[in-house]
Order: sequence, then structure tokens, then C-alpha cells
Amino acid sequence: MRPREPDCAGLTFAFTAFPGLLLHAGLRHDFPFPLCGCDACDTSWQSEADELEEHVFAVVSGTYSESVERRDAEAAAWYQVRYPTGSSGGFSNAIPVPAERRAAAEPISRRLPSGWRAWPRRAGAE
Repeated sequence: MRPREPDCAGLTFAFTAFPGLLLHAGLRHDFPFPLCGCDACDTSWQSEADELEEHVFAVVSGTYSESVERRDAEAAAWYQVRYPTGSSGGFSNAIPVPAERRAAAEPISRRLPSGWRAWPRRAGAE
């Protein structure tokens, strides 16, 4: 899913055998749902659905950001999610980024130094 505005992060939903669902946000990150499928974690589908919804709302509301940082010879991608509900779900994580994926994302990242914008509302929507 992509809004018409190029400065807004897109969302892709991919269904998999495991973990079950991947949410791809923006240019570089995949978020698995559930994060862990072991019996010890035993997360409920309701809690996973709530977390997925929070991630989607963060992207749509413009509170999702990502960047790339070069360390030594490797580059790592970082992301931050601030949930619009006011919850403190912000975090970042270093993830190795393949050179071709980084090269494709760099022109867009340079154009958006402050991060992704909120998706525009449809005309007449409140």
C-alpha cells in the first residue's frame, strides 16, 4: 500500500508459513508477526493484532523513521517507531543492509532528512 505522496512510507503485507505475517515498512525494514512462535512465548492473536495495528498507525501518521549508519565497512539500518496512541513503543535496532538495497534507498533518504511524512487524508475525511 502506498499513498500518492512520495514522501510517505509505504506498507507491504506478506503472508508466510512462519512467522505468519511480515510487515515491510518504508525502504528497509520487515517486522514479523508474531516475533517469536515458540510455545514458551505463547502470545495471543489479539496482542499480535494490536501491535501490528500500532505499527501501521505509526507509519500512516508519520511517526515511523529510518536511517542508515555506516560503521567500519558495514552499514546498519536503524528505525524508530513512536506510536500515535501515546504509548512509549519507540525503539531502534541495527540491521545489516545489503549494498543494493542501500543504494536503491539512498536517493529517497537524502530527500527526506527529517523522515517520513504522515499519509494525507482523503478529501472530506475527518
